[in-house]
Amino acid sequence: MRLIDYRYTRQDCDSGKLGCCGLSGGGLQTIWLAALDDRVKYSAVSGYFYGYLDSLLKMPQNCSCNFVPNLWKHVDMGD
Repeated sequence: MRLIDYRYTRQDCDSGKLGCCGLSGGGLQTIWLAALDDRVKYSAVSGYFYGYLDSLLKMPQNCSCNFVPNLWKHVDMGD
């Protein structure tokens, strides 16, 4: 978000077209950034979406940084 703050100080930034994209763990960051910052108008995520209970929690090699604890009790990626 601080990078977005910086971009908005520059004259060459079109604030109506600001977007972000991410792959895998970067996809997760993209999801959160787009959800938390209204200045992000477009987002593209690749290689991240899968169900928490069916995939993420059953794969011990996944980094715990890829999910919010207990979020799966309320929503899933398909939601």
